[in-house]
Amino acid sequence: MSANPEAKVYLMIRRKKITVVTDAKKSTSTLELKRMLEKMLKVPPDNQRLMYNEVILEDSDTLESVGITAAGSPLYRPTTLVLVLSQEDGDFEPPEISPFTPVDAPTVLPELTESPRSGSSQPTDNTQSRSPRAGSAR
Repeated sequence: MSANPEAKVYLMIRRKKITVVTDAKKSTSTLELKRMLEKMLKVPPDNQRLMYNEVILEDSDTLESVGITAAGSPLYRPTTLVLVLSQEDGDFEPPEISPFTPVDAPTVLPELTESPRSGSSQPTDNTQSRSPRAGSAR
């Protein structure tokens, strides 16, 4: 059984607080990725640098040629590329990726129950601990 040449590679391209998630073919070149980023970020390819495993990718490199494959880059675990941009002095900024903001635990909302008297919904707090009634013997 041969590998599908059109299999998608899933990528997460990160710079500081920016994260772009996209898919590409394993034959996609670095230059093609930079052109895609140019449309979104309005930064020309010459002012972009993509890195994979701390190695600067050349424009002619393909995803496959640098070891990025569909098997190693599934949708649920995309491969991370780092994007750095040139500065006003012509040098490229150092790579920087901000950590993802942790998502707080889901807020527990009070259960809404219908009040038999008014017909309106009233919040009830079901999170209180229950204690034995006063005066009950054990």
